[in-house]
Amino acid sequence: MPTRIGKWKRDVAIIGAGYTPFGSVLETPEIKGMTYRELLSEAALEALKNAGITPKEVDSLLVAHYQSETVKTQSTHAVAAEWLGLKTKPSVKYETACSSGASGARLACSLIASGLDDIVLVTGAEILNSVIDEDKEYRRQPAQRVPIDPAFQFDIVSNGFDQAYFQPIAFNLLGGLSSFPILAYAKKYGLTIDQVDDAQSAAAISLRRNAARNPKAYHRKEYKNIAKEAGFNDVMEYMRSSKYNPFVSWPVRTSHLYSVADGGAALIFCADEVAKEYTNKPLVNVEGVGLAAGLPYAKDPLNIPSEQSALKQAYTMADLDPKEIEYMSFHDCMVHQHITATEMAGYFAPGEAWKAIIEGRTAFDGDKPINTHGGCPSMGNTYDVSGIAEIAEAVRQMRGECGARQINPPPRVSVCHALGSGPTFGVTVLRRRNG
Repeated sequence: MPTRIGKWKRDVAIIGAGYTPFGSVLETPEIKGMTYRELLSEAALEALKNAGITPKEVDSLLVAHYQSETVKTQSTHAVAAEWLGLKTKPSVKYETACSSGASGARLACSLIASGLDDIVLVTGAEILNSVIDEDKEYRRQPAQRVPIDPAFQFDIVSNGFDQAYFQPIAFNLLGGLSSFPILAYAKKYGLTIDQVDDAQSAAAISLRRNAARNPKAYHRKEYKNIAKEAGFNDVMEYMRSSKYNPFVSWPVRTSHLYSVADGGAALIFCADEVAKEYTNKPLVNVEGVGLAAGLPYAKDPLNIPSEQSALKQAYTMADLDPKEIEYMSFHDCMVHQHITATEMAGYFAPGEAWKAIIEGRTAFDGDKPINTHGGCPSMGNTYDVSGIAEIAEAVRQMRGECGARQINPPPRVSVCHALGSGPTFGVTVLRRRNG
């Protein structure tokens, strides 16, 4: 049955966007010692300040939260409402894993477009690198944390898939979502494994170059400097090294995958017609949203029906010609998204993305920028929060607020593409209408 694709009855803009530094609350100086509540509050307050409003103007609160086990809290929307001074306002917790930014946009815009609300705050936080110390002395004290067991950490994301169906047939992040698509791409376009290996490494290098200019990114040392310290004159030789950058699921290397991070992010959605009462900044309108969940199995791993549906929904709703896109973000927990998903989304012509990436065109100062904040490998992956931060980065880029990594000129049309465990695909189309 075809998906019904309608349009907003009321235009909606994002007037505020923000995210905390990403990293580990056990080690990263900027967030060391912070609790879930503090991460969420810092992100939300930054977005409110960016929008020029206070909590009293917010009509509804939507809180994305994927992993409750590491913070020992289920009703995180109630926690957020209490800490943000919104406990008398409607609030709800939701999640679609790493595509929660797209689903949050869809929910918030629907509340506003219906006329029920004027302003909706979408926020979230995760702590994924540690767990609360269950020692008798500190039981259930949120600030007393110990490092997480890596196996348990992997289970957190793997449990987003149907355990009775996906795991017995070995479908997981490393095989089904990482190796299979890039191998299918190589076969389709006649690339050697060395070529796809270099293209993925070039994407990782580009992301780290972006992150080096983002003071909130988890990993900010450029690979060219890391390579030099390891005794390599050529950064690509370092990236090909089995010692420093080994394969984890051939042909995917450690640098080609996400880095688990703690952090928070937030967005302020507002009815376009009243936005001018709160801000004089350029308005970034949400023109299209798409959301679809379903098994990624297909005869062609590069053409996943649920992903195609999400793209079609968003593009049709926004009347978007892919040639208009000036910036794209991807939830790149696997950097092959820069190669495979960019072509499905129409950002690159079929068979062209891998060459463009090697040429450096996807960096913040290239003509086809992707993930200027550093992406999941360098900014860090906070699961559902990353999807919110990816939209926040696009909004800040479109308003010229990204400093040393700013795209010049600021993009007028951006598309945010997200892949959440389950899997769920989400697509958000943004357009700057003034300024």
